[in-house]
Amino acid sequence: MEFNLTPLSKINQLMHDILLTGDIDLTEKIFISDKRMLEVLRQNETFDLTEQQHLIQSLLLREQFLLLASNEKAETFQQWQKADCLHQPDALLAAADDDQIQPLHYQEALYEFYLIPIDELGEQWRIEVLISEELIQMTPCGFKLVDKSGREWLSGQPNEQNELIGFWLSSPLLLVHVQQYGLPFLMPL
Repeated sequence: MEFNLTPLSKINQLMHDILLTGDIDLTEKIFISDKRMLEVLRQNETFDLTEQQHLIQSLLLREQFLLLASNEKAETFQQWQKADCLHQPDALLAAADDDQIQPLHYQEALYEFYLIPIDELGEQWRIEVLISEELIQMTPCGFKLVDKSGREWLSGQPNEQNELIGFWLSSPLLLVHVQQYGLPFLMPL
């Protein structure tokens, strides 16, 4: 599964890639429009090599990109509040408090959340979020699942079936972590 990068990590990756090429022309005029940056932020486009070089050269452009990313996130958050997508699924949390290893499912108006055990001991889980087309349109920068501890369970753009899919393969056990920190929230990137 391919995960999309956050705006800051996109810039860091671009800087790394460009510095490796060593092909930076400091005499060229540096400019990237807000419209172009928003296209890239919404992951409809990617920066070309010249634009990547401009981002490396210009602190102002990097700050502009991060400001646009912050504004985009704030607008998306407001849309999510209006659509009532920002609350903890109490029914799923109650089911997770049960020590039995069983699939957990929660459905909201604009998304469904599944936790599916892969093994009998509950050491490995498949995480699926099925997202409505309406919510996808409201959230052009992508989604993430984050719990109260700050742990990011998965992030990225939904696939062709409008799903985000990931796996819990690490310690602590998922149910132990959920009992301590609660279930993750679906949030805009």
